[in-house]
Amino acid sequence: MNANVSSVAAVNAKPGRDGISLREALLAANHKAGAQPIYVMFSAALNGKTVELRSGELPPISRSHVELEGLAPRGLPVSVAIDGLHVPSSSTFALLLVQASEVTVRGLRLGGGPVSGPLYLAHGV
Repeated sequence: MNANVSSVAAVNAKPGRDGISLREALLAANHKAGAQPIYVMFSAALNGKTVELRSGELPPISRSHVELEGLAPRGLPVSVAIDGLHVPSSSTFALLLVQASEVTVRGLRLGGGPVSGPLYLAHGV
């Protein structure tokens, strides 16, 4: 992580050498106050690709009114996958933890992971 995640404006202004990672985008979104929706979308370069998490699970989505959206150009099915296969094992592992309301996750496939049983989206306010 090398971007300034103190705010959405900061991460967009100084994304770091490798662009904005999903982890950085979620951290920045969590810092935004107010009820205005925040959209976290993937670059068109990731269409058909898999994002492999390797350094631990993603930060929880703790801010309400977040839309996490994979790309589906021209109405095609899900085109971005998030894979937790290489995340270090832990008994409390959640690939994507939602701790807010009014959160939309659309156009993503979630899979893999060092957990037994299905992966899940957890929701709680």
